[in-house]
Amino acid sequence: MAINSIKSSKPKMTSTDLISKLKNEKGVEFNIKSEKEAIDYISKVNNYLRTVSYRKNYRKNHQGKYINLDFAYQKRQIQQLEQTKT
Repeated sequence: MAINSIKSSKPKMTSTDLISKLKNEKGVEFNIKSEKEAIDYISKVNNYLRTVSYRKNYRKNHQGKYINLDFAYQKRQIQQLEQTKT
């Protein structure tokens, strides 16, 4: 199977859709940073995959949703990593 056919099988999601998925399907919370701030961050930085990769460091409940994971924690981890690079 060609790479292009794999890419086209998944629909592209907007920043709003991605944040909605994190909240509703993955259990990510938006108490520290609002959903609007998260949407703005994803839209401007365009780094969704890198941002959400840090959620793997957190525990999940029996329903597969993350426990006490706020979007702000993931964003903070990226910022700390970038500071160590400079």
